[in-house]
Amino acid sequence: MLRPGRALPVLSLLATDWWLGGYDPMVMLFVYSGFACSSAIGRFWLRHHRGMSRIATAAVAASTAFFLLSNFGWWLSGMYPPTADGLIECYLRGLPWFGATLLGDVFYSLAIIGCYDLLTERKSRTVPHAA
Repeated sequence: MLRPGRALPVLSLLATDWWLGGYDPMVMLFVYSGFACSSAIGRFWLRHHRGMSRIATAAVAASTAFFLLSNFGWWLSGMYPPTADGLIECYLRGLPWFGATLLGDVFYSLAIIGCYDLLTERKSRTVPHAA
């Protein structure tokens, strides 16, 4: 279940997809499944330890899961022939977007989570603890 603070990004995506016309419902199901899978990877992989290599690994895994799921949705929607060759073509045509997504996800995950961790670490050092 989504907590109220986490619902805003999902509601924003739903609203803009609806307003812009969205995609085929089959594709959207797989795109949103990719978002959910990415979120789960980050939550479980980084739950107890958040080193730079773990963050980068989680970002690569999340990007890959999203790529596989969303492209599979495009293939199922009938955009490509319903054959193994059609599926391969779908994934091959998605590779340019996957490369950009992968680089962006790794960079921004490291930057955002790294900055958050630095700020919370600095804050915990400056706030006196109750005895």
